[in-house]
Amino acid sequence: WRFASGRGTTPGQPLPVPLPRVSILIAARDEEAALPRCLASLRNLDYPEELLEIFVGDDGSIDGTVAVAMAAMQGFKGRFRVVLITRGKANVLAHLTRQATTDFFFITDADISLPRTWIAGLLAHAAPGVGTVTGITAVGGPQLFHQLQGIDWLLSLSMVQVVSDLGRPVTAMGNNMLVSRAAYEATGGYEALPFSVTEDFALFRAVLAAGFGFRQ
Repeated sequence: WRFASGRGTTPGQPLPVPLPRVSILIAARDEEAALPRCLASLRNLDYPEELLEIFVGDDGSIDGTVAVAMAAMQGFKGRFRVVLITRGKANVLAHLTRQATTDFFFITDADISLPRTWIAGLLAHAAPGVGTVTGITAVGGPQLFHQLQGIDWLLSLSMVQVVSDLGRPVTAMGNNMLVSRAAYEATGGYEALPFSVTEDFALFRAVLAAGFGFRQ
């Protein structure tokens, strides 16, 4: 399993008052086993439910993804929708951004469990002119292989952090990323980007090319 942290290595800006509404976008395909854990972590966020809208884009699942998603979100006080879409993750996210009604898109994956501070942690770095904010994603599991993989991943992210702190953009993490609406729309959205199996990196580069900054 994996979990994401929104905490950065440097203090962010004070959160805006009043707190903004935000959109959480999740692309899912045959994620019946993992998705309930992800959605449970979102319902446990230290952020008012009524300020959240959560969209799950079901990419042609043939298992119980839709059913478990609906069951997990019973009684949710914010806005929640499952959107049936096909043809790949980038296309799913493109459709979800059209559903979103806020100025901040928080993107994660169905097999991620988020900490309570996720929204506030990333939002604190969303200063004017910043297009993307990327948090740390850790890898974990019960076997030695998982532990070694986790160490290797954190070492890699440490190098990304050092280079990013020097002002050189490296990459963004599509399972733990905030994208401002202004930056996303400036790129033309996923519809305007060439096909890529690393759609998060493609969006990151397009945001930079549109003149926006980044935070790692």
